[in-house]
Amino acid sequence: MPISGSFTFSGAANVLVADTSTGELTVFDQAEIDYSRFFREPLLTGNAAGLIYGRNVDLAYLDVEQSQPPSTILPYSDNAGIPTPLDLNGSGSHVLVHFSQSRVMEQLGVVDVAQGQATMLLAYTPGERLDFAPDFAFSMIRDADWNPIADEWIAVLIGGFPYVDGPPPAEQRGTVFGVLLNRGSGEKIVFNTAFSQEMFGLSWSRDGRYLVVDTDEGIDTLTFESVEEDISLRSISSVEDDAFAYVADWVGVNDLLLVYRFTSTYNEAIFSIGQIRDNELLTQEVFRIPAEPFAATVADLSIGNWVLTADEQERGELSCLFDQTVPARLEVGVRARVTFTDGTPSRLREAPGLDEAEIAQMAEGTEFSVVGGPWCADEYRWWQLELDDGMIGWSAEGDTESYFLEPVE
Repeated sequence: MPISGSFTFSGAANVLVADTSTGELTVFDQAEIDYSRFFREPLLTGNAAGLIYGRNVDLAYLDVEQSQPPSTILPYSDNAGIPTPLDLNGSGSHVLVHFSQSRVMEQLGVVDVAQGQATMLLAYTPGERLDFAPDFAFSMIRDADWNPIADEWIAVLIGGFPYVDGPPPAEQRGTVFGVLLNRGSGEKIVFNTAFSQEMFGLSWSRDGRYLVVDTDEGIDTLTFESVEEDISLRSISSVEDDAFAYVADWVGVNDLLLVYRFTSTYNEAIFSIGQIRDNELLTQEVFRIPAEPFAATVADLSIGNWVLTADEQERGELSCLFDQTVPARLEVGVRARVTFTDGTPSRLREAPGLDEAEIAQMAEGTEFSVVGGPWCADEYRWWQLELDDGMIGWSAEGDTESYFLEPVE
């Protein structure tokens, strides 16, 4: 199932970008030594024109459209540590970076890509008592993700273990705290106190409204309506075959996710488009990455991100990947009309979706031309219509049981 987009990852001594439509691989940077962590977490910018990644002990930038060597955004500093990029902000002007000084200090900071300046947000030493959970001591910063809309909020996974006065015991059971960090005020809100699953990764939706968290029991979805109230949590089982499914990112079309899992032998990473329906994760495979010749196993790969470059038609087809409404009877170019609606008019909206602005109401029998679509959202299939007076908008063809629109015979 080819979909137009670019996916980046690194393995052994290469930084690669895969064209997910053609399967073509391009090597953009190559180390002289075969060292699995020479490159770390390559991230494509939103227009897929640039790559930001950890290069040896520095933070680097590479213009994928120019045949030039990578430039250094931020060189290694003894005061900061080795930088690993985690996420870009909505505009791509700043990158969220994990700085590590082995067994000395871990920090989370924001780096201005153009200026090459870092602002530190968090700093912990191993064994230090956690300020937001004083019964626990710091062990690691596991992951962090930047809300693309609410720019001041960053979600962070911070590992800890029960605090003891003195050297920590040789065997200790740790936990991972999910924390909302306000980068302006420094405020920290622990959001995972309602459940006890181990957490491995997280990702904000493109509209900033939802946060998905990988746990040892599946995938949890959190809503981000107001941080002044309890954050609601919905748990979804996501076990597939012999492995868990992990969320790599949101696709950028409706509520679709990019998920991946490893084969039992760890010789392939399988990437799928996923959608959560009725507490189940539905998936459709889109591409695979084999371990060889990039690394010994796929666990040694450093997974980057996927930038979708599909046009509107392909995005519409993608939105209907898990369509469960009545079979489509409309298509672009046909004449159609509003069918029986119990006296309730069909609504014409500015865009597909129940939350979109209503621009007109169409009584039963109203005729129109279908000029675009389909697009699936909110468990409806939508078409772009042009009324005889020239008004253009979107209306739902039907739901899982009934038709609202029908072709004119």
